[in-house]
Order: sequence, then structure tokens, then C-alpha cells
Amino acid sequence: MPTYPFTLTMLSPVHIGTGEEIDPNEYVVVEEKRGDVTEYIVDVIDLPAFLGSLTPELRREFDDAVSRNAIFYVRRFIADRCDTRRFRRYSCSTNEEFYNLYREGLTRDASQLQVNTMTRTGADARPYIPGSSLKGSIRTAVVAVRAAEAERRKPGSLESLADREFEPVVLGYRNERGRPEIRADPFRAVRITDAPLPSDTISIDPAEIFAPGRAAGSPDPAGIQMYYEMTFSALDNQTVQARGTIAIDDRLATQPAPRGRGWDFDHCVSQRLTIEEILGACRLFYVDRLEKENEDFYQKHGQAAKAGERLRALAGAMKGNETLIRLGRFSHFECVTVGPPFARPPKRDAGRTRTLAAGELPMGWAKLTIDGM
Repeated sequence: MPTYPFTLTMLSPVHIGTGEEIDPNEYVVVEEKRGDVTEYIVDVIDLPAFLGSLTPELRREFDDAVSRNAIFYVRRFIADRCDTRRFRRYSCSTNEEFYNLYREGLTRDASQLQVNTMTRTGADARPYIPGSSLKGSIRTAVVAVRAAEAERRKPGSLESLADREFEPVVLGYRNERGRPEIRADPFRAVRITDAPLPSDTISIDPAEIFAPGRAAGSPDPAGIQMYYEMTFSALDNQTVQARGTIAIDDRLATQPAPRGRGWDFDHCVSQRLTIEEILGACRLFYVDRLEKENEDFYQKHGQAAKAGERLRALAGAMKGNETLIRLGRFSHFECVTVGPPFARPPKRDAGRTRTLAAGELPMGWAKLTIDGM
């Protein structure tokens, strides 16, 4: 079974969401001076462990803070009393604006400052890129490219398919009764490990919505500023990499499987996948998406325009064992659907905006390198 070590290099900030949020009751923000440089550090704490350690006297102080019916008293108690060296789960950097908002929230009920967290391991809270995220990105590209090839061979052959039929037909795992046979999905032969990130490569920054023709920097439609843990990247002039492996069990697509008892395929999976096809499909799919996104959005946003051109240059300089890819929460509609003429119309105006890190950097772009090829 061929196994390919890979490296993911973050070209722009990447956020892989957990669906969880933390608020200032669960972290402390401090200012640190290192020579002429001022850094702002967020220490995320183990709140149950901290509260469980309180002496009777400190417990009374905490209960008094809770009873005042103003959340800033609780936040201030935690900021003043928590030994972050003892109760720290992990740390990441942030900016002066976030630090000032946090300090303001210690004196009055101000910004909520909820932070959407990055995927992390349970034991040491190390950030990582899930293998499932990378596999999903690869799958979208392969399906899109195979569908385009089928359309060229026989125009219109796929357009009438229902959503639930599209992938089974394109990837060949629809059985002779016209039903999807998920066990024959060729991606069942592909196994991708999680890829750990260095612990010091995560920052907390705002994610702001941009729509051409509308003022940049719009917050969440509910009026709440959105903050996310996200990676540094090449656009921050930093090298941030995660490493893992892709294994392709090609035996499943080559060894005969007996037909009968509901099995309508000659092999254990319907079609063969290779690392060469994966690289080629991702190049075709994601470079095209970046070009269109740059034209439709980044070039219409003064601060993001330079970042868009730099991403194009980075994509253009990739070698044969490298490809552009899109990861995470802000991959946007065009990079998670196969595209015209097959894509259904987006819902709720999807595809008309872009989310920018700190109001100026595109999100989710990375370089996938198959090492040793």
C-alpha cells in the first residue's frame, strides 16, 4: 500500500473550526515586553481546575463576584487571581486591539470577545489540521475534474442528476439498481492522517466580511465581532507547516471481488485513485478558483489586493509535487462545490462575500507538497 508523506504549508491564515467558543471567563490576556517589541498573549486556562483549587477565602470572593450580576466582576477575579503558569491549557498570540478590548471588559460589561477555537488535541492542546479536512478538499477537486471530463465526453449527461446521485455516478459507485453503494466509493481506499501544527503558530484575530460595493470590515450579521484562532502564514511572512501521510490502498481497486449477494462491482472499490490524479485535480480545481476569487473580490478590496497577487505568485511557483488547496471554515462556496454547469444555485446569497483575516488577508489557502516525489 503506497504511503506518501506530505507537508501542508499555510499560504494564508487557516481556521479549522471545532464548533466551540471560549469567552474571557476562560482566558487571560497579558502584555509582554521583549526588548523594543510588545507582544500580546492569550493564556487559555483550565477553568474547572482553577475553581477547584480555590481556598475558602478565595471561594467567597468568587461567589461575591458572581452575585453582583455583572460578568466583568467574574472576569476581573479570574484575571487577578488565576496563576496562568499553573492552570494554562495553551497560549497563542493576539493583537493590541484585542488586548485593549479585554482590559476594557474587566471594568464594565463591554464586548463579549468570544473566540472560535481551532482543532486541538485533547492531551496537550496542540493545534492540528484534521486528515478529514484535507481529504474533503481533495475529494471535491477530484469529483469536479472527473465531472468536467465526463461532460466533455458526453455533454449534458450529468446535469439532470439529483444531488444524491451526482457523486455516485461520477465516482462510479452507483450500483446496477441505481443506488449508491458507499462501500465501493474509491475514497474508501484513501487514508489521511491528522497533521500537527507547531504550538506557536496560532493567533487570535478578527474575521471580517467583505462584499464588493459595500464597506469592508462588516461584523457578523448579528452585530457581534467574530474572533477566531487561526494560523500564521506566508502572508504574515512566516513559514507554518504541518506534516502527515496519505496512504492509498490500491489493492481495493485491483483485486477481483466476487459479484453476487448485492455486490455489483468487479473490485472492492469502483475505481482507482492515484497520487498523481489527486495532485493534478487539485491544481486544476483550486488554481482556477483562486484566479476567479482574486478577480471578483481581492482586486476590489484595497488591502486584500496585494495579498491576492502574492497568493497567485505562490501558486504559479509550485513544482510538480506541489498543489494549491483550500482548507477550513472559510473555504467559501466555490471551493466546496463542483462548479457550473453542475452546481446548484447557492443558498442565502452564498458566494457573494469573502471573509478576511484582520480585514485584509484571504483565508484558507495552503500548499500541499507530496514529499519525495
